[in-house]
Amino acid sequence: LPTMKLLIVFLLIGTVSAGMQTLGVKGRVLCGDKPAKGFVRIFDKNRFPRPDTQLAHVDIDGNGNFQLVGSDSYPVFWMKPVVRIYHSCNNKIFKIEKPCWRKYESKGIPDAYISKSASVGKWLDMGSINMELKQNNEDSHCYDNLLRKFLG
Repeated sequence: LPTMKLLIVFLLIGTVSAGMQTLGVKGRVLCGDKPAKGFVRIFDKNRFPRPDTQLAHVDIDGNGNFQLVGSDSYPVFWMKPVVRIYHSCNNKIFKIEKPCWRKYESKGIPDAYISKSASVGKWLDMGSINMELKQNNEDSHCYDNLLRKFLG
């Protein structure tokens, strides 16, 4: 019976705290003085064993700009969003483009940019980011790159 009471309390807390949480992000991605090619995603960073949840995806436009909104209903805790920028800037070997994207991941998005509603409260403007230089939080991403490059 004490276990049942604990379960009921947990469910009530989850129900009271449940609701939509939203993040809006915009910026410009450059490769030197030219617009970068690639795409941007917002993920909710989860703990093992749950994989990260993709909340939004947008291609970088011809001017290097992106704007996207990611929402999630998260029952008890604040979402822990990260922005991942996938690009091909300076990603060549002997002038041949590598088959993988370069992937940059933001860290520590302040809670002030996460609204407790289905609409953006305050936009996170990442400004212009030059991806010519290797970033600290950078990795390679090959999972869906070949399909995107060859199938559009």
